[in-house]
Amino acid sequence: MVREAGGAGGTGTPGRGRGPSGRPGPAGRPEARTRHLGYLRDSLCTEVTAGANENLPRRSVSTRRDADRFEALQTRNRGEIRLRSAAGAVHGERVLIRREVARDTGVIRAITAAAFARPGQPPDEIVPEARLVDELRASPAWLPALSLVAATPADEVIGHVLCTRGHVGQAPVLALGPLTVRPDSQRRGVGSALMHAVLGAADATGEPLVALLGDPAYYGRFGFRPSTGYQITPPRPHWQPHFQVRVLTGYQPQLSGMFTYPEPFDRT
Repeated sequence: MVREAGGAGGTGTPGRGRGPSGRPGPAGRPEARTRHLGYLRDSLCTEVTAGANENLPRRSVSTRRDADRFEALQTRNRGEIRLRSAAGAVHGERVLIRREVARDTGVIRAITAAAFARPGQPPDEIVPEARLVDELRASPAWLPALSLVAATPADEVIGHVLCTRGHVGQAPVLALGPLTVRPDSQRRGVGSALMHAVLGAADATGEPLVALLGDPAYYGRFGFRPSTGYQITPPRPHWQPHFQVRVLTGYQPQLSGMFTYPEPFDRT
């Protein structure tokens, strides 16, 4: 399940039984421009320039104009594609999307706790979403290749997204969430970059679909559609129409039935 963290516009995941949250306000604006660098040994990397206005042109796609012009400089070196904002672009921020490594565990816990902190919450209380990530990491549902972080050029982790093993009937599929962005880095396109990266990684590994609980108006931009259109039902009927799936290249139309989240979600 996925929920956008409170008023600051950060991203993350709700516990089961909690209703889906509203759209993350302007979180999708400005948009991050992404280019997948592919798998380098065992890791997926995506370098982005976050914060570019969503209406700015990508030369390979269109010639649209905007007051703040954006120019993608592609430097092909050992398969890498780097994006750089042109002079005058505002809030340009380069971010690398890579796989989680052992040293990231504590930082992921901290940014998840910050993004999901509730008003009036005791400082020593662990938010359910942070505990969920730790429990998923220790569970059989954990998929290391689909736990991705967004890091600055100095390798400071500012965001995290996670897909774990869910099921439709007995068939293995993916559950997306939590999706988290550090509060001071929200509304810069980092969450969008993480979404694009994890969906690309999931597709590259042959997964059939990804499911989540969230705002259709927001997640529709990533190709998510109501699950009922694919004869897939949520664990709780009242989650419709916020329970959505994104089918991938490995999807087969006969895949249908009830979706089941990994067991740690039952305690969140």
